Amino acid sequence: MKKATLLITAAILCSAPLTAQEVLEQPTATAVAPHFVSPESLLKQRVHTLRLDGSKYRVELLKVGDVRTKVKRISDQKEFEIPLSMLSKKQKILVTEWQAYNEFYNPEGMAETEFLTASSKVDKDIITADTDGYEVSTINIPLMETVLKVQFKYKHKKRAQAKRLTDLMRHVVVDYEAMTGVPFPGLNPYEILEIPGYANLGLAGPTDMWLCGLDKAGEWVLAHEAVHIWNAGGSPSWVGEGLADYVGYLEMIKYDGVFLEVELREDYIAFWNEFQNTDKDYPLSEKKYDYTYGATKNMIFWELMNKEYGDDFIYACFAHNATESKLSNDDFRDLLKKFGEEEPERIMSGWIVKGAYLLE
Repeated sequence: MKKATLLITAAILCSAPLTAQEVLEQPTATAVAPHFVSPESLLKQRVHTLRLDGSKYRVELLKVGDVRTKVKRISDQKEFEIPLSMLSKKQKILVTEWQAYNEFYNPEGMAETEFLTASSKVDKDIITADTDGYEVSTINIPLMETVLKVQFKYKHKKRAQAKRLTDLMRHVVVDYEAMTGVPFPGLNPYEILEIPGYANLGLAGPTDMWLCGLDKAGEWVLAHEAVHIWNAGGSPSWVGEGLADYVGYLEMIKYDGVFLEVELREDYIAFWNEFQNTDKDYPLSEKKYDYTYGATKNMIFWELMNKEYGDDFIYACFAHNATESKLSNDDFRDLLKKFGEEEPERIMSGWIVKGAYLLE
């Protein structure tokens, strides 16, 4: 009997540490679910509508990270990476909570996919045939955080012109990241589409870029439109559009871009000399921007700014326009002071605000 009692006691002593361990681990196994702002019905869905750059995208969420979300577009089943910075506050909450909810409740149902990173494999550039006389040139560009895949769809007979534009695109996206300090803020892959007969020379933002026929929309138009990937929605127009023109112009000079006949600098200067101090000449911040007189005056103005303060001043204005919703007149005065200008009104008068021209 004594022997049996000892055996029972020994068994209890041996099992006690295990029992204690199980009790200690129990809270982890039944961890409290995090609090979610979004309704559970939304967090259970994989397909959502995201508003990006003014357009609605119906997408299936695949994975959400700290800076990007990976989705599949429902219309063509194409996968994209979207910077979280493109999303509204409400959308950002939804997608980040969607990831957390599924990691907690449905980890086995999560898509097995990875984000592209700066160290990702760089695929070979290719050209593939498409429908209706188009072809698609796909190039891959290593950037700060990712390898950007640019897909340029154009009429196949324009391949030579398209090659010049894609070569320039390789440079400008790298340079614009460096100028602003902002990693590429658009969709990846990023699509460029030639639309012959399109009413504007070009239109671009973080989602995609449209160009009219490449005989009219050349390298400078592409360099201009690529600026809008960073400063889309930035205001006022004399800054957003003026910088797109002038920063694009600097890139053209840097990489020996080919200007079209209607883009020659001497023509800008001659036209400015014709209408300066006439009723067509107005302070850039005090009238609705136009793409004839205002655009011409803007080019002359930013060229003067570069002459006075150098490229770094241009890049500082671009960086502000890329990271803030507006560069006000007071913001511009502050930037001038940072670059050593003691009398900002000497610069502003006539050009930006009413007054006589004090800087020529």
